[in-house]
Amino acid sequence: VLVHITDVAEPPLLADVTVDVPENAEVGDVFGAGVFGATDEDAGSVLTYRVLSGDPKGIFTVTNDGELSLAKAEMLDFDEQASYTLMIEVADGVHRDVGVVVANIRDVNNPPVIVGATFGVLEESPVNTLVGSEPVASDADQSDTILFSLTGGNVDDAFKVAACGGQIRVARDVLDYEGSTREYTLNITVTDDGEPSLSSWALFTVLVENQNDAPTCTHVTVGADEGLPIGAAVSAPGLGEASDPDGDDLEWTLLYGDVDGAFALDAATGALTMRNNVTNYEMRPSYTLRVKVADTGHQENLECEFNAVVNIGNVNDAGFVARAADVPAGRSM
Repeated sequence: VLVHITDVAEPPLLADVTVDVPENAEVGDVFGAGVFGATDEDAGSVLTYRVLSGDPKGIFTVTNDGELSLAKAEMLDFDEQASYTLMIEVADGVHRDVGVVVANIRDVNNPPVIVGATFGVLEESPVNTLVGSEPVASDADQSDTILFSLTGGNVDDAFKVAACGGQIRVARDVLDYEGSTREYTLNITVTDDGEPSLSSWALFTVLVENQNDAPTCTHVTVGADEGLPIGAAVSAPGLGEASDPDGDDLEWTLLYGDVDGAFALDAATGALTMRNNVTNYEMRPSYTLRVKVADTGHQENLECEFNAVVNIGNVNDAGFVARAADVPAGRSM
């Protein structure tokens, strides 16, 4: 008896599998190569694969070799979705089978991100003055804690940074617009506590802003001979060695002390001259003048005050010679 066996098409078979997928995988990466184990007893059958469900965003695909691969990058996030259950179909053109692939997303530490900025701070700001706002920083790993540190550009240790939040503050009383540093470029680093720990950095520019500084002056002593004529110079311009750190024009004012109205003070130059010829060493050997110096050009001008002591120099007075007619009888000249 001759028995002829008629070939009947057999359906392909697809096994259920579980694969590990790192969240930082790139397009084209293959996961669990060869684990699908799809088989077809019919020699020469060409198998095709497709994802039926469980992947609404189209993140995954199955290659012609039956391997799970990444189709879209930067869409895996362990913190958002830790696992995908995919229904995979395999077909040979006649029959088909469906298997389940569980793709477990493996958490991979992502570096934190920090965005640089530019802030301003007034000169002479006291210690602990806030500088700008907290830096904009984030970490894609929601479970990570990030800490801030100041890692460069901190000339004269002028600033400090809060480890939590990253707020910049003044650390030392060294900010001076007229000084050597008007602009600081701070390197702030943010570090997470992931495994392994990762960090990023950004540059923050801090501009020192000018504010009005008070003029400076000092007590002085000058001399003037008694009997100087009106308009004679008593001191050079700039009485009191007055100056202004900002280079502002100054204005001098004689407040009090000129009890005889002897002196004139030029408001624009600070030069002291004689206003009246009334000085007399024997009557008043010195004057203590109180002088104010103010800067100009500001909504609120600043000032300093000082004493200017004017010592009157004694000048030999002409002698008196009596005439004979002025001498009473019986007295000799």
